[in-house]
Amino acid sequence: TACNEYAHDASLSPEQLKTILDWVDTGAEEGDIENEGPPVVNPARETRLTREDLILKMPIPYTPTVYPDDYRCFVLDWTAGPDEGYATGFRADPGNLSIAHHVVAFLVPPDQVAAVEARDAADEGNGYQCFGGPGGDGLFTWLGAWAPGSLGNDFPEGTGMKLDEGSKIVMQMHYNMAYAAPEPDVTTISLKIEKEVEKEATILLWLNPAWVRRHTMDIPAGQSSIVHHFAARPSGWLGLLSGGKALQPGDSFNIHRGFVHLHELGTGANLWLEKENGDTPCLLDIPKWDYNWQFGYSLKKPIRVDPGDTLHVECRFDNSEDMQRIVDGQLLPPRDVNWGDGTQDEMCIGILYISEI
Repeated sequence: TACNEYAHDASLSPEQLKTILDWVDTGAEEGDIENEGPPVVNPARETRLTREDLILKMPIPYTPTVYPDDYRCFVLDWTAGPDEGYATGFRADPGNLSIAHHVVAFLVPPDQVAAVEARDAADEGNGYQCFGGPGGDGLFTWLGAWAPGSLGNDFPEGTGMKLDEGSKIVMQMHYNMAYAAPEPDVTTISLKIEKEVEKEATILLWLNPAWVRRHTMDIPAGQSSIVHHFAARPSGWLGLLSGGKALQPGDSFNIHRGFVHLHELGTGANLWLEKENGDTPCLLDIPKWDYNWQFGYSLKKPIRVDPGDTLHVECRFDNSEDMQRIVDGQLLPPRDVNWGDGTQDEMCIGILYISEI
């Protein structure tokens, strides 16, 4: 549901929706090919990476070995050159869509490179196991991510994420083999890079730390309407939840783009801001969550967040019998679910692209 104005809005009008639903209700019969109209252009497909300045891929194919969920990190060598640059666009291209759950590219600063390289060296296989994150002593900035439905795109004009010489990129792959057998994968990421930008940006992950640390995001077996909500003033959390890049606690910032991530029991999600003056601008309203359509939404006009403002994320889940997986022709019984890395666990994350004012 459009609760804001978005660039490349792919929403259908009520008339378009009625036309499609009426066609489905009457049997979805094939029309007369002689009356075929021009192809329908999906505006969302216009959000693309316009230039590939850096293309990185896994050094050799990897076949998952941990069932049903394998989290594997790969350290990618690269250089920003003698001068610092800025990532101004990102796309990931999974090599094996049948088993890819997500891709996250982390920017590892120079002082943390040795830690991730040590983890890589300690694991005999290709890459290293990395449930929860890439490891090291600090929080790493996301450069970008892919989940089913993601397309890749340029970042908002005039913004970019700082690339320090001597850093490394760690690509985290989450493979899930619930529906497909493990097969080799070679995933690629592409970056658009500029030497200078007007405003430095970063990615802010918005979630309740207690969901992760204390497993308080209970989704009981058999219940069909479970809601989890988190609200706080993000300005004080910037250094922690954005990896300490670009913005510091107490800063005001602009939100340019929003995205949410749930798993297969998710039914809906919302992101909104509660301004200190009482206004409540909506960022995202997703009334019917579809795990296979995880698309990011760019605001036509950025929303400013000041230190007194509160950011909300809310996710809704259905853990009834009808929502369970079918394995070997059998519907699995509902089980208690909580926060976790596995596809059959759950998450509730607001993912925001933010910049300096």
